Amino acid sequence: MNSKFNKLVGSPEVRLKYKKQCLKSKNILFENDGLQIGCKILPFYDFYTSKNYLQMQIFIGNKTNKKLQRFNIHYRGTSNLELYV
Repeated sequence: MNSKFNKLVGSPEVRLKYKKQCLKSKNILFENDGLQIGCKILPFYDFYTSKNYLQMQIFIGNKTNKKLQRFNIHYRGTSNLELYV
């Protein structure tokens, strides 16, 4: 395991939780009293192109009755991915 990963996921308990999260199709990435951010991963096969795809949906949930103020999303991925917002 590389040292950068060990710094982020240091304890064995947290490392095990991370590994289990990677096996799930729906994960909570961040959560506090007011906000929940998660992802849903769906693999599928396209019969027309004969390719396997992985669809990843990001969901953002407001856990309060108040409107979110100044909420921005910035994508920092590569340009070779198809991104639908």
